[in-house]
Amino acid sequence: MRIGLEAHPREYLRVPVAFPVHYRFVAHARSETRVLAGRTVDLSGGGLRLVGPLPDPKWIPELLTESMRVAVAIELATGRFAKALARVVWVDTDQAHAPDIVFGLSFRRIDKPTQSAILDTVIERRLEQISEPIANLA
Repeated sequence: MRIGLEAHPREYLRVPVAFPVHYRFVAHARSETRVLAGRTVDLSGGGLRLVGPLPDPKWIPELLTESMRVAVAIELATGRFAKALARVVWVDTDQAHAPDIVFGLSFRRIDKPTQSAILDTVIERRLEQISEPIANLA
């Protein structure tokens, strides 16, 4: 079941990619020190869809009200880690990924060089997607 607020139209192109992600939950009152491992389902200059464990389902209201955020380190294809602080826009508890959960994340704090590296990755992947059907015609 998908829980959360539906966002406004996307500002950035989103492409399907599967990159490793290391992340931890950060709250105003406390921080989860445990670093968790997940993976992207898709990525854009504005956020990502993340599949990974949620230590406590009782955190979902805190996540959706921005009382808790997610610090992410995405390992891009270049080997560079793109680090950002993100808010959870929605959570999908569907059993398709059990025991993991799918999170829709929107970047809240990301520096320009990191966002540029993500945008370069997104554009490169999109160009690959466009050229694949053309190459199959030849």
